Amino acid sequence: LRVGVIGMYVVILLVLYDLLFFVISSLLFVFFFIVVVCFFFFFLLFFFNDPATTEIYTILFVGSVRCV
Repeated sequence: LRVGVIGMYVVILLVLYDLLFFVISSLLFVFFFIVVVCFFFFFLLFFFNDPATTEIYTILFVGSVRCV
């Protein structure tokens, strides 16, 4: 009887450990996903709001347009 009770406690502890690991890993995944998405959008906003980049794109666009 004592081994059965100890075994039951071990199973409960293992299930709680797995649940805790799942919750922590899910939260870390969501956190890093949000960080990557925010970094991507900030990079785009910075890159396309830079005057030099805008000027380069304007020169490339004007140079590629033909006057018919």
